[in-house]
Amino acid sequence: MKDIFNPGLFEPRINEGKELAIMEKYNPYSGIKVQFGFSPDDNFFKTIFRIAQKGLVIQGWNDDCSDLRIPWNDIAGVSTYESFWSPLTLVINLKDGREGYIFFDNWSTTNTHIHLIRGISRIILAKIDEESE
Repeated sequence: MKDIFNPGLFEPRINEGKELAIMEKYNPYSGIKVQFGFSPDDNFFKTIFRIAQKGLVIQGWNDDCSDLRIPWNDIAGVSTYESFWSPLTLVINLKDGREGYIFFDNWSTTNTHIHLIRGISRIILAKIDEESE
């Protein structure tokens, strides 16, 4: 398993005001257009990612086109993945050893990715901490 998160994402020099502005613009509770896959080498599928009360939702992911729901207690943590085709990808590390790769595509700047991944990571880590209490 990878590191739970990339500590560089949480450096104090990153502007928290910009992070909040990005989180308001691309609201993960309402849904964000992404590409998702369980391997960085497989094809990613365009879908909607959102944060729900009980966990994460990947819209229409299952074979029957129903939503994939990942409960908070199934998530071990988050990390990031970088490759030549993706400036930064959020990785959801599951307790069963699988990893869900969320690529925020069609955005012009890496800073937008960084602020959004940082904000979403904070939410996920807080939620899995709440579940473990």
